[in-house]
Amino acid sequence: MINNETLNLVSGFKLREEYFDHHGKLHGIQHTYRVMTHCLVLGSILNFERETKLSLCGAFIHDMARRHDGSCYQHGQWASESKYPQFFSLFESIGITESDSEEIRFAVKWHSLPDEINLDHAFRKTAALLKDADVLDRIRLGEGDLKVERLRFPETVKLLEYSKSLYLKSTNSKPIIFQDYLSIASEILDGLNTPIKNLPLVHQPRP
Repeated sequence: MINNETLNLVSGFKLREEYFDHHGKLHGIQHTYRVMTHCLVLGSILNFERETKLSLCGAFIHDMARRHDGSCYQHGQWASESKYPQFFSLFESIGITESDSEEIRFAVKWHSLPDEINLDHAFRKTAALLKDADVLDRIRLGEGDLKVERLRFPETVKLLEYSKSLYLKSTNSKPIIFQDYLSIASEILDGLNTPIKNLPLVHQPRP
């Protein structure tokens, strides 16, 4: 699922504390790398080749414009405006073009909003992929905070055990770069028997 080609493709995606307007413990480098990893894993399961790449770029900047670790509906908009232009050249290195910009920026903006997006929206796959990847890492806030009803794809529900394992192992082993997180994820997935086939690709929006 995560092969050497993928590892080489994302080798330039290196986070630094100074990239974040507020580098807190809850929404900093470790959280961001886990969300990026979840985007690749879930996107691979869903066979969303294009949307996986776009959501990965969105995940890289999604919390960079936060000003605190509390509840905030605006930080996605701030990141889409201030951080996306800053890192566009990095995104170009994996094949992103100007024509993809609106979709990535929409996904980043939407990830911090409480509203659901219509199933027929042109950018729904990318936005929902980023949103589900972000929700998977809510396990860091406690067992009861990752709620199934927050998820948009039924395939994501099958990744709850994996997401918990990635959080625990990445917290204990303190990986340094993105490739470290991907290697841990690969080990976890190899050890899990996750029934993900024959499920519908798109779930109905939650109420």
